[in-house]
Amino acid sequence: MKPLILLFFVCLLHISYGNSEVKLQNVFSAESLKKLYEALESSELRSDSSSVSPSSTAVINDYADNVISQVQSLIVEKGLDTVETPDAQLSFKRKFALITYKGSLKLTEGSVASVSSIKRDGDVVASYSNKYLSIQVPLRYDVLDVNYKYRAQIMKIHQTGRVIGKASSTTLKVDVGLNLTNLVVDLKEFALEDIGNIKLSFKGNKIDDWLLKIITNGLVPSFKGTIKKVVNEKLYDAVVTVVESLNKELHG
Repeated sequence: MKPLILLFFVCLLHISYGNSEVKLQNVFSAESLKKLYEALESSELRSDSSSVSPSSTAVINDYADNVISQVQSLIVEKGLDTVETPDAQLSFKRKFALITYKGSLKLTEGSVASVSSIKRDGDVVASYSNKYLSIQVPLRYDVLDVNYKYRAQIMKIHQTGRVIGKASSTTLKVDVGLNLTNLVVDLKEFALEDIGNIKLSFKGNKIDDWLLKIITNGLVPSFKGTIKKVVNEKLYDAVVTVVESLNKELHG
C-alpha cells in the first residue's frame, strides 16, 4: 500500500495549476514528499487486522505543514492574498425605545485579506481501505480581514468612512480521495464549518453609540456572507482545478 500512496504524490510533481502558470512542482517538492514518505514509514501507520477489509491510517502532519507553508508562499507570490469583493447595499429597520429607525448602508471598494494565513487545524490523516486512499485536511484561518468603504444613511443622518472586520477562527474541512483501481481523484468534501466572531472597527467620522449599534447589527451577518462567498468560490475553485488537473495528468 505504501508505494501506491507515494506514487500518487509523485504524480503531483508534473501538474500545472490550470492556465495560471502556478506550478505544483513548487508545492509538492522533493522535501515535501520525503516528509510524507517518513510519515508512512513511521510507527504512526496502523493496520486494522480485525476488519473484513484491511485498512491503514497514517498521521501526516509534518508533510501537511510543509505543503501548507509552500501554499502560503505561493498565494503571496501570485498576488492572491487579498481578494476584491463586490459592492453591497443593505437596508435595515431598527426600533429603539418608541422610535423606529430606517436606513441603508452602501459598501464599496471591498476586499478580503490574509488569505495566505491558512493553516492546519488538527491532525491530517491519510487512510487506506479497499483500494481507496482518503486524505482528510482540517484547515483554519486565525484571522480574515474584511475591508469596505461605507456610506450610511439613517433617517436624515449621513455617515461615511471605512469599516474593517476581523473574523476569528474560520474553520474548513477538505477531504480528497484517490481510487487506486482506476486512478481517479475526487474531492469528497469541501466544507466551511464555522466563521468565528467578527470584531468591527470604524475609521472616519465619529459615530454615535446608538448609530454604531444599528450599523454593526447589519454588518456582521453581511461580512460573514462575504467571507463564505470568497471561501466557497475562490478557494473551492482552486481545489477543484487541482483535482481536475491531476485526473487529466493521470489519464493523459
